[in-house]
Amino acid sequence: MSQQDVHTKILNSTARKFFEAKDIKQQGRSRVWIADQKYWLIAIEFQPSDWSKGSYLNVGCMWLFYPQDHIAFNYGHREKELIKYQTEKQFEQAVTDFCLSAMIKVEEYQKKFISLDAICDHLLKIVNQKNTWSFYHAAVACGLTKRNSKAKELFNNIINEKYTFDWEVEIQNKSKLLISQLVTPEKFKQTVIDWANHTRTALKLTPINIEMLK
Repeated sequence: MSQQDVHTKILNSTARKFFEAKDIKQQGRSRVWIADQKYWLIAIEFQPSDWSKGSYLNVGCMWLFYPQDHIAFNYGHREKELIKYQTEKQFEQAVTDFCLSAMIKVEEYQKKFISLDAICDHLLKIVNQKNTWSFYHAAVACGLTKRNSKAKELFNNIINEKYTFDWEVEIQNKSKLLISQLVTPEKFKQTVIDWANHTRTALKLTPINIEMLK
């Protein structure tokens, strides 16, 4: 078995030992594991290095408020810097430490974001004028928690901007749709659920329904 194969085997077997009991599941054969929170995800990534065998550890939250086909770290990211593979024993211990740190972070996020209201409160605290995504996520969270006046304010901030990049224009278009649906909360929620399920399908996760938005 090559060194690369040994390195990958240690990552997978060690992560599986710690994560499967916590219902944290591997994304296919990738180095990403997901703790599924229904309308948001906690992603754990053993990020490879471009220069050597080893791994970084990233743990973060992804809000499923926008249709995407890939994992995104919307809050949180780098937890541990690169640990290089040297020997099997050394690397297995390093991955064990990574898994323990990841589980602590998962539990921290689960407690911190125990409800949509808790997520919304947090997103409102970190709105950043230079970050379109922060306005968008906070606006959607406000709409889902019936804080319509604040949702309108945040959506309008996006709608009134002059964007040049395609991804920004797309966020702007979705903001226009959602602001029009604030007067019909169930329609607003269903749109967000549909987008969440687009992402969940792309990530091979089971669909959710509107009752889970609590």
